[in-house]
Amino acid sequence: MIENEACDFGTGLLMFHYADGYRMLENPEEVSSSTLSEWKDFLNVLYNKLINLDFKSQEISFDPELTKTQKYKLKKSNFEIPNPLISKSPGEVVNPPKI
Repeated sequence: MIENEACDFGTGLLMFHYADGYRMLENPEEVSSSTLSEWKDFLNVLYNKLINLDFKSQEISFDPELTKTQKYKLKKSNFEIPNPLISKSPGEVVNPPKI
């Protein structure tokens, strides 16, 4: 799905957070040392696509709903975390079904 040229940034951000991307932001070593290679590869590809804005559109908004405290702790532990990974993305709010 993320390789589909119609995949939107907000959809990519949703997949990143639903696939436990927060753990990658919080503790990258834990993810890189994981034996779950498909999950790890998926998160790495998605992370790179998100930080490089490698999506053709930003029409669907997604809000990871991180608290100010969560954002502060992430930034304190790694000040290089790009804001688009922890903030609401631009676009129209669409309520996806909860998994």
